[in-house]
Amino acid sequence: NALAFERDAYLSWLIGRRDWRRLGEAVLLSFRAKGLTGWFETFGRYTGRRPVADDRFAVPPWLDRAFVDRVGLEERLHALGGATAPRHPWHPRAMASFNDPVWQQLFADLDHEESLGPIVWRHPFLDLRVLTFMLSVPPVPWARRKLLLREAMRGSLPDEVLARTKTAFRGSTIAAPLRTHGLPALSRGGKLGAYVDVQALTRAALAANDPDRIIAVHALDYWLEQDAPSVALAGREL
Repeated sequence: NALAFERDAYLSWLIGRRDWRRLGEAVLLSFRAKGLTGWFETFGRYTGRRPVADDRFAVPPWLDRAFVDRVGLEERLHALGGATAPRHPWHPRAMASFNDPVWQQLFADLDHEESLGPIVWRHPFLDLRVLTFMLSVPPVPWARRKLLLREAMRGSLPDEVLARTKTAFRGSTIAAPLRTHGLPALSRGGKLGAYVDVQALTRAALAANDPDRIIAVHALDYWLEQDAPSVALAGREL
């Protein structure tokens, strides 16, 4: 997160400060770091097919509409990533990411794991000294394709690792098993009906949407049907 490649924000900040020397250095370093291969990739990206819009934060069509309206789910999703703290002049995305409540959930889950066995989690990249350093490094060119990490590890990691193209993991590891073996039937109506339109949650939805969402629905359904203790969920008593 601290090494997000925020090129435009950084260059705009330098232009606003009229720091022409550092601006020129940043542009030259960016050209050199990108290399011929990088420019071919950029050309292909702008002339080829546009990427599909990211719908991870879209409201699933199979959620009960009354439930979505009652809890203001669409408004809450649109507000994600909108940091309440002042924006950093050239690291706005990185700084906003650290205001995300997902960090609290992550640490709470890890604390629970530590309580179950002899496991102690360490987070070297969240050491404040490391974070302060990474956020002070100009994103151009050091944040592009993890250049800072590659240079820091030169001589410590094999050249094949350092030269490897950054590749995102594609797809979900559980999508294929779910399509092969399927899922148990959901309870029709009942307690789950207050949150999910079961009729709309078909096998087609499993193939088109994030499987983790589908599994979450089944986990909620199972929990609701196990005579769970009465708790307040989304403003309603179960």
